[in-house]
Amino acid sequence: MALLARGEPPSTVVIFGGHLGPWSKSRVMAEGAWDTPFGPIEVDSILARELMKRVPVNQESPTHGEPDNTIEVQLPMIKHLFPKTKILPIWAPPTSQGLETARACGGLLRELGTRCLVLGSTDLTHYGPGYGFRPAGSGSRAESFVREVSDKAIIEKILEMRPEGIIEEALAKHNACCPGAAAAAVACGLELGAKKAQLVEYSTSLDVMRGEDFVGYAGIVLWS
Repeated sequence: MALLARGEPPSTVVIFGGHLGPWSKSRVMAEGAWDTPFGPIEVDSILARELMKRVPVNQESPTHGEPDNTIEVQLPMIKHLFPKTKILPIWAPPTSQGLETARACGGLLRELGTRCLVLGSTDLTHYGPGYGFRPAGSGSRAESFVREVSDKAIIEKILEMRPEGIIEEALAKHNACCPGAAAAAVACGLELGAKKAQLVEYSTSLDVMRGEDFVGYAGIVLWS
């Protein structure tokens, strides 16, 4: 996140997230604010309502919405780094409709000339008995499988910047818990002129705490 703080701060941060399946529809929060330890962060209601005119999405309630840590976990960092920025939270399913929403958002941002930052929030492979997923057993074999096979495959799809490929890979291999968010961020970035992607960080929770259950994480940046 600190890498993205270089240069002029964005007026709006678009955050794609959501623990959604292929049966879900895109959702947008169009008003209100989210609390963070550094103070509230306001939703860009003007941008949200314009997006909702262009693409069919459900509206998330600012007072009775479902909690979603994929979006919430990003907010303290955003507020700390960009105290005056607004956010546009979008729940993106791993479907063509989710990608349609993302592309419409990218086109809108480009047309308006909005100074923006686009984030896609997802964890990678969830491995271990607690997650009901352990095709490589346990111990060093499990860690090697996650790092060198499972997470590597989904990271490569993201670096290829093919949104449909990200969704296909994750739904088939279970190596991203919110593939719609990652794919949507790439689709939106392409609309904004992104030309390449770079892996800047990779780790698993085993790097912090050993255990049978662990999760993979990656930081990938798209550049124009």
